[in-house]
Amino acid sequence: MSDLNYQSIFSECVAAAEHEARRDSNYSEDWGACGFAWVKIRPGTSKLARAAKKYAGASKSYNGGVDIWVSFGGQSVSVKKSYANAYARKLSELTGENQIYGQSRLD
Repeated sequence: MSDLNYQSIFSECVAAAEHEARRDSNYSEDWGACGFAWVKIRPGTSKLARAAKKYAGASKSYNGGVDIWVSFGGQSVSVKKSYANAYARKLSELTGENQIYGQSRLD
């Protein structure tokens, strides 16, 4: 995994996640419930987690690992959740890591 270009990987994840969130959710209609979503990467000491801090704005998580908070989608938890899940899937696909999760909660 040492030869990965993390900056381009995180850019690809953003593009894939935005596309998926727009497609999966009623992006232009009533957005429903308000909430938050994020992408969890574990362990927090991994090379991927350190790269996420550097290139994707990840921060140390209270319950382990690092989190990349989703700002896309206004306050809609469904849009944010779709984004986080797509981002996590794409990141796992590109890096081969398996401890990457999309998570969310209602406000």
